[in-house]
Amino acid sequence: MTAPAELSPTLQLACDLIRRPSVTPIDADCQAQMMNRLGAVGFQLEPMRIEDVDNFWATHGDQDGPVLCFAGHTDVVPTGPVQQWQHEPFEALIDA
Repeated sequence: MTAPAELSPTLQLACDLIRRPSVTPIDADCQAQMMNRLGAVGFQLEPMRIEDVDNFWATHGDQDGPVLCFAGHTDVVPTGPVQQWQHEPFEALIDA
């Protein structure tokens, strides 16, 4: 199993996020990383906390134009017994 010598920025971000043990409700700073990335390219950010879970809205551009809504999450359910995994769950291994 090998990994490409150089990853695209998108794949590198995915690997960086996967390597964080972000088990609900602790997101291991995944949201902070996403907010930093989105803020750097001009998104307006609004963090919010609902009970013990952090969330955020990100908007970009003219609010009078068409709207695209993307909903996602940066945490996962518990991994269960790690011995049952072929690879470590937060390894972000690229099997090329």
